[in-house]
Amino acid sequence: MIRKDYIDEITRSLAVLKAEVELSNPSNFTDINIHAENFYRDFLNILYDYRLENLNAEQQNTAGCDLGDEKNRIAIQVTSTSSLQKTKDTVIAFVKAELDKKYDRLIILNIVKKSKHRERKVGKKGGFFD
Repeated sequence: MIRKDYIDEITRSLAVLKAEVELSNPSNFTDINIHAENFYRDFLNILYDYRLENLNAEQQNTAGCDLGDEKNRIAIQVTSTSSLQKTKDTVIAFVKAELDKKYDRLIILNIVKKSKHRERKVGKKGGFFD
């Protein structure tokens, strides 16, 4: 397989995952979201040589993030909700659980659609998160 074929296959697979999430969530079938966390954990570990672990395996609904890489100090919230309020709630939960002491970066990975938020800073006074 040539490189373009690999990229095309990855693109198709991500599109299928996105469509499944979009179609399942309105009916409250959210198991796909849990599987998506593990998929993105493995995908990002391969892509960026991270060492992400699913934090929800240790404690269900970990506050403010789903995946964590302590070595690279990166936390990722995998979500299908793109609202500004979801972003704010995620940041607040992340800081309240003091995960900002463990991780230098919080990435909110939206698996459905991108939103254009107008606020430049969210979180602590002074804009801990841009």
